[in-house]
Amino acid sequence: MSKGLGLSTNYWAKCCAILENMEMVVIRDWKQVWVETDSKVMLAFVSNKVPWQLRKRWELCKRKLDLCLISHTWKEANFAADIAAKHGTSLIMGTMEVYVGRPPWLYKLKNPDYVYFRFC
Repeated sequence: MSKGLGLSTNYWAKCCAILENMEMVVIRDWKQVWVETDSKVMLAFVSNKVPWQLRKRWELCKRKLDLCLISHTWKEANFAADIAAKHGTSLIMGTMEVYVGRPPWLYKLKNPDYVYFRFC
């Protein structure tokens, strides 16, 4: 999913991205979800410190899920999210694009058998 948010902060955009995707999960009646993000925004969702404007929507989503895992990944390894964010900046405010499967503009996917970063 990509959506044009207009002028907003990076923090707000990431909170909206997580929440709106969670709402799509609920609409599709999926009961288990694993959210992987490269952002510290995950701490807001894990500790229930979501911005007040989004809190009620988040609580409704949580009630409808049997399992919700939220984990962190390194930004350098999160290609899909980075490309989706760049695509979203080109959308008009309020425009939303939802895809089933790989979006046509997502040209790079993670390969689980490849090491993308190393610590020395």
